[in-house]
This record gives sequence, C-alpha cells and structure tokens, in this order.
Amino acid sequence: MVAFGIACVIFLAMGALQLKQTAHFGSLFPLAQKLQAGESVSADVLNRYAKLADSVTSGEYCRSDIVLAGATVILADLDRQNQSLDYDAWADAMSLGDRYFVHAISCMPTNGNYWLRLALIRRAVAERPAELASFMQESVRMAPADQDIILARFAFWNQASAATLGAANSSVESDIKTVLENGNAFEIVPAIKNVGSNLAPYFREVAQSVSADKLAVFKKAGLDAAALP
Repeated sequence: MVAFGIACVIFLAMGALQLKQTAHFGSLFPLAQKLQAGESVSADVLNRYAKLADSVTSGEYCRSDIVLAGATVILADLDRQNQSLDYDAWADAMSLGDRYFVHAISCMPTNGNYWLRLALIRRAVAERPAELASFMQESVRMAPADQDIILARFAFWNQASAATLGAANSSVESDIKTVLENGNAFEIVPAIKNVGSNLAPYFREVAQSVSADKLAVFKKAGLDAAALP
C-alpha cells in the first residue's frame, strides 16, 4: 500500500512536470507544424521563437517532442541567415544552433538527423575533416537506411572538401551503396544527380560492386553512377 502511494505521488509529480513543460513550450508546436508544411513565417517571428527554443538547451529539457519542435524552428532560423548581409546575426544563429544540437544529441544520441545537423553547422563555421567525419559516421550509424536523412547527407557530401570526404570515406561509400542498391532511383536522382567533382570518384568506386541491373535503373532515371566525370 505504501509502495502504491509512493508510485502515485511520483506519477502525479511527473504529470505536473509534463504539463508545465507543455505550457512553457506549447507555442513552438504550431510554429513547427507551419514550417514543416512549408508556410511562410516572418524573420521577426523566427528570431523570437529561436530564442524560446534556445531555452530548451539552457533548461536542459529532453522531452523528444519539445526538442524536435525546437530543432525545426532553429533550422528555419538558420536557413534565413545571410553571412554577407549580417555577419553578427549569422554568427549568433550558428552559435545558438550549435549549442542546440549538442544538447539534442545529449538527449537523443541515436537520432541520426541531429548528428547531421550539427555537422552542417560546424562545417559552415569551419571545416575540420576529422571532427565532421566523426559526426557523419554517427549519423550513418544511427540512420543507415532512412531515405530522407540519406538525401540530406548527400547535400553535405556533395559540398564537402576532398579532405572531409577522405576522412569520412567509409560513411560516404555506405550511403552511396545503400542508395544504389536499395533506393528508389526516380525519387533519389532529382536530389543527387548533380554530383560534384569531389564526390564523383566515390560513386564510380562503389558502382563497381553494384549489379548492372540496378545501375541501369539509375541511368534511366538520369544518373550514370559508373561514368561520372
């Protein structure tokens, strides 16, 4: 009976905490939904809510839905920044984003998308091949077959330096092999057909171990992986 009473007290306390967190961060959810739906949001609104999202970090909140909503807002705020037009605002947004995704990873280290986002932010500030390779390795390890995340990683790979690609060699080849062997060519090719000169050699190398039938499907869709320049 005593144990049951203690359990009830703990349950009620946890429920109260959940309600408090929902009340504090509740406005992030509809904004995140608008952003995910592609609706336009003003710069002032994004700036204000990015600061609210930052309090997820300072308060060390780890509730997954709150962290995800905050991440959506943070990424939208980063996307609108222009380093050339307002360097200080860009630098502040990058610092906030870095802090946020370090926290998000501490809460959910198995989320491959969060590792990718941290890598993208770090690369935008300064490309350190070994560090970026370690982040991307975690992203691949945690999300090896999620097509949306793989395509987002290709945006990273396609803009990475030769040094970063070399440091992340096994991760790069893993993503390429997964795409060529298991991906839907007609969904994937529009996103990755403009393969950069640094990335092309990895496609040619991996293509040697992929069946001719699968390569033919990609060629029909517009990507001749074995013959990239």
